[in-house]
Amino acid sequence: MCIMKFINLRVIAFFVLTGLLFSACEKVEIAKPLGDRGQTIVKLMTSPNENGTNYNLQSIEVTNTSQTLDVIEIRRDVPNEAELNKTLVVTIKEDPIAIVNFNNINGTGLVPFPTASYTPDPSNPRTGGEYKVTFQPGEIAKKLKIVIPNATALDLTNQYALGLTILVAVSDGQGRVSFENRTAVVEVGLKNKWDGIYSIVSGTVTRYTGPGVPANDALSGSVATNPDPILSTVGPFTVEITNLLWANGQGMAGIDNLRATVDPATNLVTMFALGNATLANWAGHINKYDPATKTFYLAFKWTSTAPAYREYEVVIKYKGPR
Repeated sequence: MCIMKFINLRVIAFFVLTGLLFSACEKVEIAKPLGDRGQTIVKLMTSPNENGTNYNLQSIEVTNTSQTLDVIEIRRDVPNEAELNKTLVVTIKEDPIAIVNFNNINGTGLVPFPTASYTPDPSNPRTGGEYKVTFQPGEIAKKLKIVIPNATALDLTNQYALGLTILVAVSDGQGRVSFENRTAVVEVGLKNKWDGIYSIVSGTVTRYTGPGVPANDALSGSVATNPDPILSTVGPFTVEITNLLWANGQGMAGIDNLRATVDPATNLVTMFALGNATLANWAGHINKYDPATKTFYLAFKWTSTAPAYREYEVVIKYKGPR
């Protein structure tokens, strides 16, 4: 009996000592410094591309009517209600070097938006090249805005952009700049009212080998099931039309740089192609734009190798922005 008690005591002692040993090895939780978690963070809201460059695209209409552009959103993330109820002033400077760096990384040809072509919106006054954006109590987001009085004066062959950087200093030390979202490039796309992606409502194309002699091949016929045409701004009243194809969906030669110019007074359309001087409106057919339904009615003809020629008639309806 004594022997059994001795053994039991040894077993109990073993487990107690083992438990104490494992307890001694457990990681002790140490309070971590609060760090940035207690501060306001200010940042530019953008979509990082694959190279890590913060980039946004904003579009304006090619018009001589003054328009205000929301360039970019500035956000403040606050840790508590007390910080949210403070006034916060953020300084953002124009940064052309950001555009240079973006071009070097992405192989693009963006050029700075001409400073003479816009003015700061009164909500964010500018001194020199620096804007002041003020968050009133309760506001978590603000838009940096500029006013463009006449976009038709811009060179439509350029790809314009604004480079922006938040300065480190934020008023009263109430905010900390998030360096990950401190610099951004905002491309300013120029679009007239007809720019966009269109769907084909109906249409046919005919390829002729000579006067009155249609070619007997799959290139001619209905184009209703072809991919969506794309209309891109190349002037205040002119769009370049791409993705008009043969009936079987193959690419079509002879209509390179196909363009349509809309008369804003009558909505009548003039068709032409920079790569083919013979392309013109199809006589006896309607070429017009219906603003109520955002629909183009187009009919044009062109010569390939005389006496062969082609006829294209199509109705396309606005689908969405490109």
